[in-house]
Amino acid sequence: MPRLRTLRDEELPERYRALLTGAPSEDILRVFGHNLKLWEAWQGFYRPIMKDGAVPMRLKELLRLRVARLNECAV
Repeated sequence: MPRLRTLRDEELPERYRALLTGAPSEDILRVFGHNLKLWEAWQGFYRPIMKDGAVPMRLKELLRLRVARLNECAV
């Protein structure tokens, strides 16, 4: 059971609401919305890892989903 609930659109600052697209993957923003400084720090770390490097981003995402499934983690 999650410890933090996902925030509704109106609970996020306007700046972050503009990032919402309706995709299930945006739930992470809705959880990080409880601490937006942490969201920005995480983006500075995670975005370069996923977008840069020798391994294509699509493969990285598929591997991330596979590891989550193996660990019985909801994605």
